[in-house]
Amino acid sequence: MRLLFAVLLTSILLIVGCRAPDVVVTIKYEKKPVNAFPYIYYGETAIIYYTISGKNFEKKVNMNGSIQITVPEKTQIRATFDKFVSDANGSRSTLDDAYYTAKSNNPNFIIK
Repeated sequence: MRLLFAVLLTSILLIVGCRAPDVVVTIKYEKKPVNAFPYIYYGETAIIYYTISGKNFEKKVNMNGSIQITVPEKTQIRATFDKFVSDANGSRSTLDDAYYTAKSNNPNFIIK
């Protein structure tokens, strides 16, 4: 009985201890327009998407602004923003993405 209890206690401690440490990630949105042909401009707001323990989160960051989020290490983070292109084919808008994996040794996600 004691052996079973010791094995269960050790297993629980190992499972609880295996969770990745949390990282405070600073997200900065600093996309600069391209003032040469083809002309490219970016939307004023980027939308940040990430998932923790099956729960989805959405945050917004404004141009030349920043936010901080706390996520477990190795969390995948995606930023989506508007992209406007003007060239010989006319003007059009699309969505563009940037991706980042949370790391404790590089906690800055700069969208340039």
